[in-house]
Amino acid sequence: MMEKVISHLNDSKQLKERKQLMEKQVKFSLSYYFDELKRQKNGNTRNESSEIMEQRIQSERVIRAPATATISVLRALKEAEGYTLTFMALAKSARLKLDICQEALAQLSSEELVEIEPDFDTGNDRVRLTRKGADLV
Repeated sequence: MMEKVISHLNDSKQLKERKQLMEKQVKFSLSYYFDELKRQKNGNTRNESSEIMEQRIQSERVIRAPATATISVLRALKEAEGYTLTFMALAKSARLKLDICQEALAQLSSEELVEIEPDFDTGNDRVRLTRKGADLV
């Protein structure tokens, strides 16, 4: 009888940890919700530490710049002389925060719409619109 009480207490602690972790996170994938519901429904008490759960959640989260940010970056580069701007000038011209501008540039760079050239003298990278990017805007 005592073993059942202890196992029930352990299960409730795990559920509390999971609920607290779910409240902390902003976005979950739908598959995570379904897995969590199945665990609760089946009474599956696998020992999954909160650290492992947090890693799983972080790997499922997708961080992407908003479409409006990428469009404003492309537009600012299109209006610039020679389709080239420094990173700081681009963020200012596109009226974006630096981190959002950086995410948008990473996304555009992966799609080969912009090229980022490091400037070792000033430390301020130069961003250039590619032909593919210019045709898009």
